Amino acid sequence: MSSKTLEQLQVYKPLPIVNFSAFESIFTTSFPDILTYQFPNPEGLIGIEVEVENVGRAQAEPIVWYQKSDGSLRNNGIEWVSYPLPTNQIERALTWLYKYVLHSKVDFSIRTSIHIHLNVRNMTPDQVRSLIIAYMAVEKLLFKFEGTGRYKSIFCVPLEECSLLDILNTYIENDFHGDFWMKYTAFNLCPIMSFGTVEFRHMHGTKDFKKIMDWISLIQRLELYARTFSSKEVLSKVTELNTNSMYNYFVRDIFREHFSLINSDHLKEDMECNVMQIKYSLSNNRFNKEVWGLFKEKSPIWKKLKTRQSVLKKQATKVPSLQELLTVEGPGVLVELDPITWQTNRVRTIDDRSYELLYETVRRQHPDWLDEEVDEFVNVLIQEQQQALEEEATPTPEQMWEISEPTVREG
Repeated sequence: MSSKTLEQLQVYKPLPIVNFSAFESIFTTSFPDILTYQFPNPEGLIGIEVEVENVGRAQAEPIVWYQKSDGSLRNNGIEWVSYPLPTNQIERALTWLYKYVLHSKVDFSIRTSIHIHLNVRNMTPDQVRSLIIAYMAVEKLLFKFEGTGRYKSIFCVPLEECSLLDILNTYIENDFHGDFWMKYTAFNLCPIMSFGTVEFRHMHGTKDFKKIMDWISLIQRLELYARTFSSKEVLSKVTELNTNSMYNYFVRDIFREHFSLINSDHLKEDMECNVMQIKYSLSNNRFNKEVWGLFKEKSPIWKKLKTRQSVLKKQATKVPSLQELLTVEGPGVLVELDPITWQTNRVRTIDDRSYELLYETVRRQHPDWLDEEVDEFVNVLIQEQQQALEEEATPTPEQMWEISEPTVREG
């Protein structure tokens, strides 16, 4: 598990340089007593995108904001995008935009929304995993804070509506890669690769910038929690959730003094579905690994192939390519890989003995299951494994030998 931050692992463009001293001077002249809001992370860095419609000419120089066109908006709609804002500049920037740049007739229609970008460049991959798990557990609470039904928007899809199991398996059990995500999820990891941020797309368009600051505080509370606990610790806390009091303590531990912003009337009911999916995913993933581990240990075919691998590595002057391995070498001669047979049409089947080993392993794990249930589970397990292998990028010849070993069959 890497202790390096994403900024040390990923090449990012330098952050834009903004003269905040000049902005503070102009702002203080116009609003000398406006700064009253206390954010939980004074060292944070936040980006804000505000979509508005019916936009005319700006009433003042935007300074820390710039405009972008947005095809989803109507009536001369645009998106105001902030430069990366230190926490102590957030209230100034929002006040400047809402009171000094936008005119009074701008429209925050149902098509508009507000997106918050949380800087994660200085977080480690494991801290990002902690952020993902903690977010999953409290997702419904965050949508309830938003309060206008954005969870139904196709541009703000809850992770609950996506494949939580796949997300967990990809980002918790493996190294973090950030290049596979769906842009229009409410919790969007796509910007990690380009900007080094996680985007929160929940908030509806609004003139109430106090609510925007409260929303940023909840996000920063999630961030601070993820920086405090490892992903294994957060997973452990989530999997132990059971009673109302345990759910209540967990949420209070995340949001601290901002817990009052959370609608806690039905806390357990709101969280239970996501928490159960996290628990199921974790146990299911562990069980699958155990089954395949036992299969590899006991399968005579696997052992035979490993032996052949050792011999061929010593004898081979040239490791054959994947294409060469799949080539028909004569009448009725096919190349087989591992206990899974790769035919020329790339269809894979599993031999009877290997199937029996899987069946026996599952039966021992679940003695109370009916034969039909065990059979169905084994078939699903095999299909998932085959699908996962099919979706992998074509390996190099060296990787090919690590995955499986070729044998030649007559017939």
